[in-house]
Amino acid sequence: MHPQAPEHDEFTQQALAALLHRWRTTRQIFRPRYACGATNAIIDVDGVTVGHSTLAAGNVQTGVTAIVPPGDTLYQHPLPCSVAVLNGFAKPMGLIQLMELGELQTPILLSNTFATGAIFNAMIARSCQQFPQIGRPDATINPVILECNDFYLNDIQAMAVCEDDALTAIDSAATSFTRGSVGAGRGMSSFGLKGGVGTASRWCEELNATLGVLVLANFGKLSELTLDGVRAGEAIAQVLPQLAPQVDAGSVIIIMACDRYLDSRQLSRIAKRAGAEVFATAGPADLDFVRGLGADHVIDYQSQRFEDIARNINLVLDYVGGDVLDRSWQVLAADGVITGTTSPDILSRKPVNRRGLWFMNKPDPVLLETLAKEVASGTLQSRIGGIVGFADLPDAIERHRTASRTGKVVADFSR
Repeated sequence: MHPQAPEHDEFTQQALAALLHRWRTTRQIFRPRYACGATNAIIDVDGVTVGHSTLAAGNVQTGVTAIVPPGDTLYQHPLPCSVAVLNGFAKPMGLIQLMELGELQTPILLSNTFATGAIFNAMIARSCQQFPQIGRPDATINPVILECNDFYLNDIQAMAVCEDDALTAIDSAATSFTRGSVGAGRGMSSFGLKGGVGTASRWCEELNATLGVLVLANFGKLSELTLDGVRAGEAIAQVLPQLAPQVDAGSVIIIMACDRYLDSRQLSRIAKRAGAEVFATAGPADLDFVRGLGADHVIDYQSQRFEDIARNINLVLDYVGGDVLDRSWQVLAADGVITGTTSPDILSRKPVNRRGLWFMNKPDPVLLETLAKEVASGTLQSRIGGIVGFADLPDAIERHRTASRTGKVVADFSR
């Protein structure tokens, strides 16, 4: 990334420079809202282990990754589990029964799309060795296998993954494991760059709980790569002009583990939030800026009707009110809710069987002091569209109302 790329405006250049500085000085890109776990990995959830089996020979670049929950008797004592499907473009095994019963009976294995059959056979055979009563006469077992298409690097038709590879991944599972281009991540691509296996964990003090996540990343265009709100992909593309474009739309697998007891319904709610999408509206001058903040879909409210684009939204934040509020009901999911600060009459304007909330903000002195310090240090940046003197305020307000402008207008009373 080059922070002074001419195609970026000054704000984006400053954000890129700050991102690079943070990485060089702290080796961190993101600023976590919660404290990281001891190793910042899914194995920070007590009892969880991870193992890989990697195949790397010529056109064969693939593998298997196993996430092994605590306990050796999952078949007899299954763990609560749930699943959320983001877009349904996958060929997994075991999810139907998992969604129906809310129980996990085996380790979770990840690999390429054409490897699921071999892995299924391996897990069935291993389970029957451990529990001979499976199917004779006890109930059968439900292996959970998830996949992504790794033809970016791998000759997927070679069908190289065999049953032994699946068992190797399970047997090698430990509390220390490699991240990146290993196991199931060996042949994956993400944002037009090399993809693979990533992991993180967070400690939530309020709940006295650790949440761990493992991701198999195999999706996204380079132009969509956003790091801590900074659209870094566009800057990377300038120094890698020969980079081949992403061919397949891609997919992602997110495995989450928690050491606080939750039932399958609660786990389902957590899983859904892992794949949340954000729609936002903005004027023409702010479209790229809002995308840079992390919105997945940005709608130009001057030329597009958001109610024609957004659908089944779970939460709408409305800070305009009036006609915008009335139109927002059209995009709301059946169990969704609209909330905001501008419409005290939201309940009287609410259609039947819809939920709406209105709230007021109370300034928090401690939070305001913290924000002021972050602004002063440059950690927190605000986009300023212009600075005007007191006498120029009427003209500035009119320009801001009638023209497409970016950022806030600041009044300097010392002028």
